[in-house]
Amino acid sequence: LLLSGRLLHEVLLDAQLPLTDDTARLAYARNLLQHYHGDAALQWPLAAWQAGGRHGVSALHAHTLPALQASARQAGVALRRMRPWWSLALAMAWQLVPALAQAGTARLLVVDGRLVTQLELERGRVMQLLQRRLADAQAASLRAWHATLPAAACSVALGHGLAAPWQATDSDTLQCLGDLQGPAPAALWAGTAPAPLAVAA
Repeated sequence: LLLSGRLLHEVLLDAQLPLTDDTARLAYARNLLQHYHGDAALQWPLAAWQAGGRHGVSALHAHTLPALQASARQAGVALRRMRPWWSLALAMAWQLVPALAQAGTARLLVVDGRLVTQLELERGRVMQLLQRRLADAQAASLRAWHATLPAAACSVALGHGLAAPWQATDSDTLQCLGDLQGPAPAALWAGTAPAPLAVAA
C-alpha cells in the first residue's frame, strides 16, 4: 500500500547524528515529533526508511494502523507492506530520467493534488524532503510555485490530482512524467496503458 503524503509526517535525519540503527532512529524521530506535534505523536506508527543515501522516518498521523488493516480486510486484501508514495516515485523517476540521479542539483516534485512533496537532490543524494501546499490543484499554480524555486540542473514532476492535465510549454524548466491528472498516480513503468496505483489518501 502506497501512502499519500497527506497521511504522513516525514523526518529526514541529519547524517551527522550518531544514530547507528533503526531503533535509535525511531526513538530520535519520536522525540522530535512529540516536541513539534504534542503527545498525540506518541501514538503514531513510525517506520524507518533509507533512500537516496539518507535515513529518515515516516509517521502515520492521519489514520491508525488498525483502521487501515481493517479496511484492507473488508476489501479481501492482506496488507503486507506500506511505504510512502514519494519513495516509489523517486525510484521510478530515477529509472525514467537518469539525469535526476546524476546532476549536481536536481529536484523531484511528487504531486498529490494541492500537496507537493519536494525532494532536493545532489548527485542522487537526498538533501531536503519537504511538503508544500499549492494555492489550488491547478497546473498554473504548480508552474508558478516552481518558478519561485532556485534553479536546478534537472527538475522533474510526477504524480496525480491536478484538476486538468499538465500542458508543457517551450519555456518550462519542469519536466513532467505523465499529465499529473486523475484520482491516482499512473504506473509509469508499464509498457502499455498505465494502470492506477492504490494510494491511501
